[in-house]
Amino acid sequence: MRKRQKEKEDAYEAQWDSGRGSHHPDYDPHAHGDNVSKGSRETEELYNAIVKNDIGTVYQKISEGADVNFVFGPAYQCQGGYTPLMVASHRGRLECAKALLRAGADPNFTNGADDVTLFWGIDGGVEMIKLLHEYGTSLHSALHAQSCPPHGTHSCPSCCMSCYAGADLDAVTAKNWSPLSYAKAKGKYGATEEKGIYPEVSDCCARDQVTHTVCNTYHFWPSADYSV
Repeated sequence: MRKRQKEKEDAYEAQWDSGRGSHHPDYDPHAHGDNVSKGSRETEELYNAIVKNDIGTVYQKISEGADVNFVFGPAYQCQGGYTPLMVASHRGRLECAKALLRAGADPNFTNGADDVTLFWGIDGGVEMIKLLHEYGTSLHSALHAQSCPPHGTHSCPSCCMSCYAGADLDAVTAKNWSPLSYAKAKGKYGATEEKGIYPEVSDCCARDQVTHTVCNTYHFWPSADYSV
């Protein structure tokens, strides 16, 4: 038993190879260019924990310094890029997403493919949409009401992670997509996740050709511009 465990640990270390290797399944060691950035070991392990829905390890890696806003981009075979929160949102990992938001993950991040994080949240279902949208009020109130001054005051630092606004339901991207139009397209064309296709391994651009399915979402957009 100990021998097998030692072999497993040695294989894991060899995979990382003192930073020359990677724990991420899509890492491309031959990627190069100014926009190629490799995540820390803790950040890659955070990604794997989210995929496995291992909430204990998610918290552990955050405490060890994983970058919750790191963009997995060209080094991970995705030109548009995606954040840990996008990974959790797409897969419906609600508790993982809560942990990331508490640690300062940005729910309004837009990647290089012009995807807002909320699009990935639509993939994850209604509860994920609500979490991303309501984060700015609910989590801030619950966790920081006593320790953080009111947002917008001189005593509230602009870099305060707890003061991120919730995901914007009325956001319109440069490609003229809104959360509502994305949700409509998702309902029309079907769920690529059922085929085992995930945005981060399909170059983050699959939404332009094959979009996804969301159920019972349309009522959730009272302020959205239906013309978008």
